[in-house]
Amino acid sequence: MKLKALVLIPLLFSSTGLLAKVNVSPLFVQLSDAMAESKKGEFAKSSQNLTALQHDFEQISQHDSLAGVEVQTALKKAIETPNAENLESLSKNSMRLKKNKTLAVMLKNIRILWQK
Repeated sequence: MKLKALVLIPLLFSSTGLLAKVNVSPLFVQLSDAMAESKKGEFAKSSQNLTALQHDFEQISQHDSLAGVEVQTALKKAIETPNAENLESLSKNSMRLKKNKTLAVMLKNIRILWQK
């Protein structure tokens, strides 16, 4: 049993194929752009960027997970009122979702490897 774990753990962390994740980097770029526009007082542009982010976010597989619903709620508030507080909340919820997705992928891969 120990030997199996010693073999599986390095495989889990070294194989990029095993840890394939959905690329959410473009969403963070959109959020960053929206934050910059909001700081400049360009709230209409900020809301447009956030609406595009919302559309792209809905394409992610875990958009309807618990963390995903929190992101959607924060996103709706930020679209309605793109102020620093709402954008910060959106950013925090987005980071939480990213961490949850990474953990979920790792746990799934551990189960798959353990069954082999």
